[in-house]
Amino acid sequence: MGQLEKVITVQPTNAQSFEGVLKIRAYQKNWVEALALAERVKGRFPNKLTGYYFARLVYQAKKRLPENIRQFESTLAVSPDAVQLLPK
Repeated sequence: MGQLEKVITVQPTNAQSFEGVLKIRAYQKNWVEALALAERVKGRFPNKLTGYYFARLVYQAKKRLPENIRQFESTLAVSPDAVQLLPK
C-alpha cells in the first residue's frame, strides 16, 4: 500500500483526503487508479459531486464521450442545480 492509499485508509470518512488523492492521480494521469478511486468516492460519499467530477475527468481524458455523458447525467441526478459540476 502506497503512502497515498494510507491517507484514505487512516481517514476513511474524510472526503477531502479522497479528493487530494484523486487530484494527485489525475495530475499523474493515472486514469485507472483515478477512476477506481472516483467510483469508491461515489459509493462512500453519494451526495458529494467529487466522485462524479473526477470520473468525468477520466472519461474526458480517455476520450470516452458516452461514459462522460452518463457521468454528467448522474451528477445532475445527485445535484440538479449543479451548474459548474465541480467538487464542493
